[in-house]
Amino acid sequence: GIRDVERSRGLGDVYKRQVERRVDRVEIALEHLASQVEQTSRSVNQLSEEMRSFKSEMNKRWGNLANRLGTLVEDIVAPAFPDVIKRRFNLEVEDIMVRRKRRRRELREEFDLIGVVGENVFVVDVKSQYKSDYVDRFSQKLSRFKGLFPEYKDKRIIGVIASLYLDESIINYATEKGYYAMGMKGEYMDFLNAEKIKLNDINSKRG
Repeated sequence: GIRDVERSRGLGDVYKRQVERRVDRVEIALEHLASQVEQTSRSVNQLSEEMRSFKSEMNKRWGNLANRLGTLVEDIVAPAFPDVIKRRFNLEVEDIMVRRKRRRRELREEFDLIGVVGENVFVVDVKSQYKSDYVDRFSQKLSRFKGLFPEYKDKRIIGVIASLYLDESIINYATEKGYYAMGMKGEYMDFLNAEKIKLNDINSKRG
């Protein structure tokens, strides 16, 4: 009986030590896992920060590229505009202003191109890629034009949207608004919807 008790106690101590060793191993494994989770979390946070920084830098670069493209298109449209007026109406552009800024009272705007032709003032809005909502914004901008340029209050204001390439839907929308759509036509720029815009004599006066 005593030997059985001692043997049982000895086996119990062995099992106890084995359990303790297993618990120790589990604790070590959990500590290792926690360390790995912490390292992974730090890596993820660092990667997330790097991605945010990368995204911010790319947005900045795209913005700069878009601005340069817009300026490039303006530099193509501006010298082509007098040729279009001459070819379409056999008239000379008397005054041309590029990237014209004007501030008057609470109003402030910048217009890509303004061309004075007789009793008409062509206001040209240039984009590297034209979208339909840009036409709506241009309408709002155009409605403030005479408030900013009272010297043209007795002249007819003619809106023009311009880009190197204009989608047919944009041309149609501009036509609905009564604006000329200026873009590439073969090897030169032209008013692509000139036949659809019904203006009175271009030399007539309209307030």
